[in-house]
Amino acid sequence: MIMLRGLRDSIRTCTSRWNTWSGLRELPKMAMHTSSGRGGEEERGGEVGAEGEQRAGARGGKSMANIKAVLQYDGTGFSGFQRQNNSQNSMNVGSNGLPQPPPRTVQQEIESVLRCLNKGEGTETFVAGRTDKGVHASGQVIHFQLPNWFHGAKALHGAMNSTLPPDISITSIEEVSPDFHARHSARFRRYEYTIFNHDHRSALVRNSAWHVPEPLDEDAMQEAANFLIGEHDFVSFGAPPEKRGHCVRTVLDIKVRRVSPCLIVVDVKGVSFLYHMVRNIVGSLRRVGSGKEPPARMKEWLEKRTRGACGSPAPAQGLVLVEIGYDENDFSPRRVKQDDDQD
Repeated sequence: MIMLRGLRDSIRTCTSRWNTWSGLRELPKMAMHTSSGRGGEEERGGEVGAEGEQRAGARGGKSMANIKAVLQYDGTGFSGFQRQNNSQNSMNVGSNGLPQPPPRTVQQEIESVLRCLNKGEGTETFVAGRTDKGVHASGQVIHFQLPNWFHGAKALHGAMNSTLPPDISITSIEEVSPDFHARHSARFRRYEYTIFNHDHRSALVRNSAWHVPEPLDEDAMQEAANFLIGEHDFVSFGAPPEKRGHCVRTVLDIKVRRVSPCLIVVDVKGVSFLYHMVRNIVGSLRRVGSGKEPPARMKEWLEKRTRGACGSPAPAQGLVLVEIGYDENDFSPRRVKQDDDQD
């Protein structure tokens, strides 16, 4: 009974946070169940069971069939976007033999909130680009279904932002066509990588830029980047998400810009990317920009088609997923296997 009371208290604490948002005071509370196996009554302001469910839905309107959300997150404290398979039902064991907390991921945080908003029922999210550990996003896109939510997109937006941790934020939510898929419907992904090019490191950008102390020639870097534009086998610059997957990808554009005396931004736009592909491109551009390699070396690395030929990747903290492009008039799933984006 003590454990049951604790569970109920934690649920009520969670739901009280949503009810502070305007328009959510009628939000039905989550179902409470007794430990005897007999289902407890759902508390809905006196309305119990299926009939009360229908009345609650009628007050708030119809449920949202397919929901698209744009989000941003600081990747510093996450082990990537994707949920870890072993983190839901078991604890990891450390080298000292003691249980360790599971790896923290963006998807787990979001799905935990959605489970509460969906009256305790699990909700799976689908993402446009599965960012790696330490990688940030300002324009990530997910889609999901929330059949037990009857309060509309605006209220859902507020409820999620009031419940999510401070390093994740929802920037927009809308109901979309049932055919829309965050990954398959995407026409392109765009990443930006920031290099702090100065003699001395900066404490202020340590989690959002790569400190490169030697002077970099951005014009030489741009010349080298031009060799990568188009459809190529990028096996030298990354690995496919599947062991036997192919490495042919299409890079639509790369721009290397010095936006201030000590900041260089590498903007990479492509249909999809291999694992670590953007970071390997930036690491190679650094070698060219520092004068260690000529711009034409980039073409040699590309044509060599040997994994790891380009050298070490740039660190994760400088990379941001900034945009996912869609054709607003066409939400049909694209049947292109390479769209399984991962960086």
